[in-house]
Amino acid sequence: MSPNESVVLNRSNINDQGLYGLTCGSEEKRIHLNVITSSEKSVPEGQAAGFTFHYFTAGELGRYRVERNTQLVFELDLSSGSTSQGSGFENRTSVAPHWRTDGDLTLTLQGVKPEDRGDYFLYVLKDRKRGHLQAVRMRVSPALNTPEERNPEQITCTPQPPRQKKTPWITIAIIAALVLVALGVVCRQRICRSNVSSGGGRSLTEEESQPITDPRVPEENGHASLA
Repeated sequence: MSPNESVVLNRSNINDQGLYGLTCGSEEKRIHLNVITSSEKSVPEGQAAGFTFHYFTAGELGRYRVERNTQLVFELDLSSGSTSQGSGFENRTSVAPHWRTDGDLTLTLQGVKPEDRGDYFLYVLKDRKRGHLQAVRMRVSPALNTPEERNPEQITCTPQPPRQKKTPWITIAIIAALVLVALGVVCRQRICRSNVSSGGGRSLTEEESQPITDPRVPEENGHASLA
């Protein structure tokens, strides 16, 4: 009991559903309590959302209704099978074709939009009373593969055409150095030959130009003798 004389039922469950009577003196007040099973879901924008609901539909009368923030989303007459859709939900809501025999009244909402977010209530209205009440809070997340989901650090580089290979300058320098060394060697050889041929004004004799060999010992009467 709260200070304002209201009865607070903590941690209610499905078995707490029913008719309650509150008596104060000669006054009595009756309240019918419906316990709602609730859930949450997040659906990407543009995708389909499913609201699961099952009910005994064989020969049952009444109307199956789905509301969002107290506004009509979808209604199915369980007797005639006629349907109606709320404003903004035209041609986007449907139930399974065999709902009457299967009792599957799961509602499918196609092409979810950001404005579709909110609290959805699913129930069967019979004799002006709501039964099997369920609640679903739906959130709409950004669509898949949108710029928001791309990696902002990802950088796309345009491939550049391959550059033509250039001869390294160091290779050219080495070749030039080798050519200079070769020219220097040739020049030195020519200078040396010129100096040798001049001999300071004297040319070499035939004997001087012959290679040096061991002298043969002269033979005298068949015997070798020293000079």
